[in-house]
Amino acid sequence: MADDDDIELALIAAHDAEYRRTFVPPVPLPDDVLRAAAGSDDVSVRWQLGAYPFVLPADVFLALIDDPEEAVRESTVRHWAATTSQLELALAMRPELEEQLIFHDHAPRRLMDRRPVGVADGPLRRHYLDQHGASETERGKFQSLCDDCPSEEQLTVTLGDLWEIVHTG
Repeated sequence: MADDDDIELALIAAHDAEYRRTFVPPVPLPDDVLRAAAGSDDVSVRWQLGAYPFVLPADVFLALIDDPEEAVRESTVRHWAATTSQLELALAMRPELEEQLIFHDHAPRRLMDRRPVGVADGPLRRHYLDQHGASETERGKFQSLCDDCPSEEQLTVTLGDLWEIVHTG
């Protein structure tokens, strides 16, 4: 289970990503420029690719996940445009990043199951239920459980905990 520091960092990263999506005009870069940046000797250049507002080419993403610098790997894991399949590859290459991947909005379902309810907004909860193929009845029950989750438990109760109640109950 992630600790409160991990959750706080995830909230800060989510706020920062929202700021970039809202205030930084997206300009896609050619793949060869992204590859050059990923191979740069300058750590800060590689690290900044985590803020790139588009899906990175697979080879660039994987090079950054395998970067020798921890800060670059962590920035890449927080890349909000990363796809679920890229995150699966990142997990296969770097299992130690699993706890951070839980907080990515495109995390594989088995990791999203471990995401605390308090770090999952309405759109993310709907996405999570889509991953499970939830019926309208299950969606209603799940949302009620989320709404009724006491604030002191919102960082310990996970989406998977509530889905288990809905799905088996």
